[in-house]
Amino acid sequence: MRDGWVEGKTLFEDIGEVVRKSTVIQYLLSDAGQKAEWPNVLKNLHKGQALYFSHGFSVVFKEQDWRHSTGRC
Repeated sequence: MRDGWVEGKTLFEDIGEVVRKSTVIQYLLSDAGQKAEWPNVLKNLHKGQALYFSHGFSVVFKEQDWRHSTGRC
């Protein structure tokens, strides 16, 4: 309730805010959704968070070493 949650309305403005405020992120979007939102997720990740994928072929196919290149995880 302190975050301003009101039943029937959106708790967060965007996925970036969700990622910033989360400890555990379960990324359960479609492949197209994951690809579209990945830049927002990646720029808001920080050390100590856990990120889970149900699938993620479009997100990491060409970015196999993103953890080391960002220095965030």
